[in-house]
Amino acid sequence: MKAVNGLKTTIVIWLARRSPVCQDIAPLISRSLDMRLSWRQRVTLRLHLAICQACTRYLAQLNFLHETMQTNAKKFDEIPDPPILSSAARARIQQKLAAHNEAAIKPKPHTQS
Repeated sequence: MKAVNGLKTTIVIWLARRSPVCQDIAPLISRSLDMRLSWRQRVTLRLHLAICQACTRYLAQLNFLHETMQTNAKKFDEIPDPPILSSAARARIQQKLAAHNEAAIKPKPHTQS
């Protein structure tokens, strides 16, 4: 049994040394949801996922988001547009922002102790 575990560990270490880093695999994971990857890309991705729990979780999260968005796409279309602010409200906001920016720019007076 120890020999089998030792062989598995050796294989995982060998794969880890030859596998691309997670930063290079992440875009591949994303692309795999939108299009069919080349044979080489699929093999690279599957080998990396076999040894990397973080990327496996990332793939599961993206799959969840992808499925949720597809399932609920019609609901998103039914959401009404947000109300548009009146010109008076916009003017009040701009005045408040300008006053705030001016206050932030003014130097504070020095006090001597």
